[in-house]
Amino acid sequence: LIINSRDDPFMLPEMIPDANNLSNSVQLEISDSGGHVGFISGGTPCKPKFYLPKRIFNFLSDYA
Repeated sequence: LIINSRDDPFMLPEMIPDANNLSNSVQLEISDSGGHVGFISGGTPCKPKFYLPKRIFNFLSDYA
């Protein structure tokens, strides 16, 4: 599983792999926003909800 966002300040668009160049066993997910490992999906500024840990857990659960 590769998760990245188009607005990641550390990854230029040309650095993000193309799905056609990856193994069939690799799943690529690209979002429009998320920054650099942010992926905040709701909540409040003091108590944000993060998408990334939940997505990783769900991905791994599919194989457990």
